[in-house]
Amino acid sequence: MSKQKIGSTSDVQEGKGKQYMVNGQSIAVFHVNGKWFAIGDKCTHRGGPLHQGEVEGTVVTCPWHAGQFDITSGQNLSPPAPSKSQTYKISAEGNELFLDI
Repeated sequence: MSKQKIGSTSDVQEGKGKQYMVNGQSIAVFHVNGKWFAIGDKCTHRGGPLHQGEVEGTVVTCPWHAGQFDITSGQNLSPPAPSKSQTYKISAEGNELFLDI
């Protein structure tokens, strides 16, 4: 595994998500309570953009059909999302964000 710089910590507001394209994959990065989380950006139901979803605690709600995911584990929490989302290891070093790929 190698670390890839994806952006700056200032790119993602607290309690929000942001989309990054990494090696052709759309990744949703979230900043919650000073911690960083990264999951696949496409809802497993119909591909909705999870980075645009409402974040409450560690749960993101897909803006298209309201499927919910735990951003710490990628676990799907409610229909219509049929399966979990992939998770990625992310770290902040200084003011830079790195994703393990």
